[in-house]
Amino acid sequence: GLHHLLEVSETEQHLVCQGDHNEVVQKLKRLIKDDKIHDSDILRLLCLYALRYERHASNELNTLKREAQHHRKKFTDNYLQFLQAILDYGGLKFRQADLFNTQTPMAITKRFIKGLRGVDNVYAQHSPLVRDILDQLLRGKLKDTLYPTAVSKDQTSYKSQNQSQQQQQQQQQQQQQQIVKPSEIIVFIIGGVTYEESLNVVQMNKLGAKIILGGSTVHNFHTFMDEVLAGYMPSSTDPNSRRR
Repeated sequence: GLHHLLEVSETEQHLVCQGDHNEVVQKLKRLIKDDKIHDSDILRLLCLYALRYERHASNELNTLKREAQHHRKKFTDNYLQFLQAILDYGGLKFRQADLFNTQTPMAITKRFIKGLRGVDNVYAQHSPLVRDILDQLLRGKLKDTLYPTAVSKDQTSYKSQNQSQQQQQQQQQQQQQQIVKPSEIIVFIIGGVTYEESLNVVQMNKLGAKIILGGSTVHNFHTFMDEVLAGYMPSSTDPNSRRR
């Protein structure tokens, strides 16, 4: 196409789903020099690179930023600020979930097996984090440390009159530690959802799940960028105060 959107999309998928750092860097450098590609598309690719390879031993984010400034006159300071803002918003220090499935042996194994099998559509390799969370929730495998559960009083079955306070507390703890496999799920994301996330929920519902997804807005890249920058205060020396 005119703006090479298919190549941009394929690179996005490769960035988040594959692991060849050198290949990614070379491809990004080539795309940066292609004036047919929108500046916002280059920024989105650099954001994915910044998050994916934040602590890579050969991280070349600064080099890629300089390349973008040199070859793209409209690559503004606002864009450069957003690259730092996205790390302060969702970098490794601030997120708890395994965003790219690279932090546990099981996740790495799943990526490896997926790589061996290949994909039917290179433009649809990525699966959003919310799908992985929902899949684990349906199977009762969510970590309670990251996603604690609460049991309402009407769900408990103990008889308070015939039990001591200690027995009640023990039974309540056991109740809370039971594997939770909900039959119906409501997800509401404060900050907004994406069409990709809603598509994945639709696909899960077609397989028999009962999930309702909602959010404070439906984001595209530009609205998400505006939201992150609105809560970013780079003048502060305290990195925690950069996030509202």
